[in-house]
Amino acid sequence: MVGAYLIVRAAGVHFDNYPDEIYVSNLIKNREHNQLKRKFSKIVIYYLMAMLLVCIIGTIIQGSFNNEEPKKEEVKPNKPIESNNSPPETPENIS
Repeated sequence: MVGAYLIVRAAGVHFDNYPDEIYVSNLIKNREHNQLKRKFSKIVIYYLMAMLLVCIIGTIIQGSFNNEEPKKEEVKPNKPIESNNSPPETPENIS
C-alpha cells in the first residue's frame, strides 16, 4: 500500500496536479467544506483509483513470488532396534 501511494504521488507531483496533503488537512481542520469540494475534483478520484490499481497489481506480483512451498526434508525411517530376548548369560545358563 505504501509503495502504491509513493508511485501515484510521484506521478502526481510530476504532472503537477496532485493535491497537497497539508492543504487538504488544514481545510478539514478549519471545516472549509466548500473549498474542500473544489479541491476534490475528478482528478483526485482518478488518483485514488490508480492507487488502488497499483496496490492490487503489487499484491498479485508479490503473491506470485511467495507462492513456492518450502521443501520438506526427506524423513528416513528408523532402523528397528534388534532385541535379544534371551536371558543374560550366567554360569548357571551355560551348559
